[in-house]
Amino acid sequence: MALVAEVETGQEPTLIGVARYGPAGEAALVDIGLVVEDGWQGLGLGSILLTELLQAGAQRGVRYFKADVLTENYRTLRLLARYTHITQRTTSAGVTSITLRRRQNSAAGDRP
Repeated sequence: MALVAEVETGQEPTLIGVARYGPAGEAALVDIGLVVEDGWQGLGLGSILLTELLQAGAQRGVRYFKADVLTENYRTLRLLARYTHITQRTTSAGVTSITLRRRQNSAAGDRP
């Protein structure tokens, strides 16, 4: 599953963000990846892509998501902590591996 964010800049749309998940080798667990172009960071696009990806996975029976994040990437680690329920976290050789699940928030509907 992949979600993309584009903006119209003329003839061709410009890709500014991608969120994706793929099999992680266990049932109901997938690996996720999230990239937002530098100029679009800090504007909420990462939050939107992450939320939509988690919702799409949940609709397809995914219960757990796994992400490997550079330990120095505080922005992404904060994003995951804010919008998900982290069930496991380990750090080794500068990489933080996180297992998480979608946070349920009844007051905001499907959005965290």
